[in-house]
Amino acid sequence: GDLVRFHYTNPLGKRSGKWQTDFDDRGVYPVWVTATDGSLETTENYQLEIEKNNRQPSIKVKKETYTINEGEILSFNVEASDPDSENISLILQDPPKGTSFKEGLFYWETGHDVVKNSSKITKVISDNSYLNRKYNPNKQTIWLSFTAADESFEVIHPVKVIVKNVNQKPEIVDYLPQNEISIKTNEKVLFHITAIDKDED
Repeated sequence: GDLVRFHYTNPLGKRSGKWQTDFDDRGVYPVWVTATDGSLETTENYQLEIEKNNRQPSIKVKKETYTINEGEILSFNVEASDPDSENISLILQDPPKGTSFKEGLFYWETGHDVVKNSSKITKVISDNSYLNRKYNPNKQTIWLSFTAADESFEVIHPVKVIVKNVNQKPEIVDYLPQNEISIKTNEKVLFHITAIDKDED
C-alpha cells in the first residue's frame, strides 16, 4: 500500500513519461521505466518504435489567377516539394488544347477560338491589349488542375485562367468578278462576295 512513483529515461519525460514526437523521430528507442516506493524499486526495459507518418507534398505557383487576351502566350513555373524528401510526380490534369507542361513549366500559346463573342465592345477597348484584358466582358474562365502525388497523398492545386476575347477581322473567301475586269458603258455588272467571321459576328 505504499505510494509508487515512476521514472522514465529519455526520450520520455522523466516524471510524466510523455513525449511529443516529430516527423524526424522515426526509429526504435530503448526506454527504461522504474517504479519505486522510496525503499525498493523495479526497472523494466521497453523498445519504443516510432513509425513513419507521411506528410503530403505541396505545390507552389507565383499567382493564383491569370488574365490574358486570345492570341497571347501564358507561361509560368509550378514547383512541387515534399517535406519527407520523397519522389513526387507533378502533372497537369486535362490540359487545354495547345498547352504543354514539362519539367514544371506551363506554356500555352492561346489561339483565337477560346472565347465566343457574346456582346459588342468599342474599338478603343478591343484594339488595346491592356484595356481589353481589363474591360472586355467577353471571356472564358479555364481552371488548370496541377497535381502532386507521393506514395500516400495526392494534392491538387487549381489555377484560374481568364481568357479575354480579341476580335478578329472577317475573311473574304470568295468574290466575283476577278480583281480586274473590262466593261462597256451602261453594261450591268453583278458583284458577289462571301465572307466569314471566326468570332461568329
